[in-house]
Amino acid sequence: MATPQLLAAGGLDYIVYDYLAEITMSIMARAHARDQNRGFATDFIDAVLQPHLADMAAQGVKLISNAGGINPQTCAAAATQLIDDAGLDLTVAVVSGDDLMAHKGAFADRRITEMFSDQNFPDPKDIASINAYLGAFPIAQALALGGGFVADR
Repeated sequence: MATPQLLAAGGLDYIVYDYLAEITMSIMARAHARDQNRGFATDFIDAVLQPHLADMAAQGVKLISNAGGINPQTCAAAATQLIDDAGLDLTVAVVSGDDLMAHKGAFADRRITEMFSDQNFPDPKDIASINAYLGAFPIAQALALGGGFVADR
């Protein structure tokens, strides 16, 4: 809801959208497990980009978002399709590397425990997603390389 207000105020270099929390990641992981085209915040595409893309481009506002969730490549493809359909020349960057699902067996074998409760690592067959926080440096690098819409996880 704030996007049109922010754009109307003008003078922005960036708008940052935060879509994720731990529970959201698990919901997106389950959606992605059912359909490989799911697992990202589709409302980012439909409610943020689609109605405001031309204004954002005209103002030169760069977007940073973790709306990619479990599936940032598909989120980026949807954003790129909107950009192409609008005839705009914008670059979409994807920051990845946070998906640690391939390591779940190794984590269980190493008997890793939860840092506060000391609970054992869950049974790997019960895990929907494992994601690491990458911090701001990969996002800054994507922006420095020319990314205007950064679909981060």
